[in-house]
Amino acid sequence: MKITLKYYGEISEILDKKEETISLSTIVSLYDLKKQFLAKSVKLNSIAINIAVNNELIDQDVYLKNKDVISFLPPFAGG
Repeated sequence: MKITLKYYGEISEILDKKEETISLSTIVSLYDLKKQFLAKSVKLNSIAINIAVNNELIDQDVYLKNKDVISFLPPFAGG
């Protein structure tokens, strides 16, 4: 199973990349993926991160599917 991870704003700067595609040998939940993601850098733990799966903001655990696109979004303000 392959999924694409996209990083925006401060997250992209911390990781020094905007996107990557990873292969997973088993089905994984969004919660498990987020734990792996936060382990990439201590700096990520100080940011309130929103996550979107296939362009839809997600606030609950879901199982990921082949070709899903996961976006890690820093806090944002709007008006």
